[in-house]
Amino acid sequence: MSNTPDNESPKPLLSVTGLSVDFRNAGRRSKGTSLWHRAVDNVSLSIDQGRSLGLVGESGCGKTTLSRAVLRLVEPTHGQVWFDGTDVLTASRSKLFALRKRMQIVFQDTSASLNPRMTIGNAIGEPLVVHRVGSTFEQRDRIDELLNLVGLHEDIAARYPHELSGGQRQRVGIARALALRPDLLVCDEPASALDVSVQAQIINLLSEMKKTMKLTYLFVSHDLAVVRHFCDNVAVMFEGKIVESAPTEELYANPQHPYTMSLLASATNALPRQA
Repeated sequence: MSNTPDNESPKPLLSVTGLSVDFRNAGRRSKGTSLWHRAVDNVSLSIDQGRSLGLVGESGCGKTTLSRAVLRLVEPTHGQVWFDGTDVLTASRSKLFALRKRMQIVFQDTSASLNPRMTIGNAIGEPLVVHRVGSTFEQRDRIDELLNLVGLHEDIAARYPHELSGGQRQRVGIARALALRPDLLVCDEPASALDVSVQAQIINLLSEMKKTMKLTYLFVSHDLAVVRHFCDNVAVMFEGKIVESAPTEELYANPQHPYTMSLLASATNALPRQA
């Protein structure tokens, strides 16, 4: 076998090793209760360039905390996060600022993530202004380009979030996340608050972006059907730990961990029965 670089395995774009996140317990504690709660417990994962990893598990298992810790929106207690060869957790303020251009997030709750007093155009263009990308004229062109990219008319730029539907606001959130042409997109339950038909539109949009822009995804979801359709690999999270990780079809066809088995069984039982 040849030892040329073309035959080498691709290096992960994102690599997480032994990541833990602790939060201080609020309020009064009973005797024997720890002052700290471990939300993420010694998690390791990796995602190759252009691939998508689905992170699944029940509410409160640590999925969102992990996804935000990867971007350092939440500070980990210990562990390592490497993005394209750069140590994210020890990066200086200026280095982290530069990394932000390549690592973006789509939030679940657009009503909270979009400023109600900011027009849609300004919301999408804010990352361009903060990172000083292009002239004012070029930024306006980029905003129009992004709106078209996510299937919205340019006239929406003058509107405010409350004037849009939930699906339109989520498209705006995606457009804003794409403004700086990132390599990694973290999607935190990006369609869970939407109607089923609109969910399908958003997932199809993200799938198309993956193909055309060669994006890498960390996709957080409790919807196992969506994850199976969208993701190349799946990691199952339970009580702050990843208990199983495998290529998508392999995991769905032959789950190994009891918790994974119960998740898949619950999803199957929740499906409507055929008449």
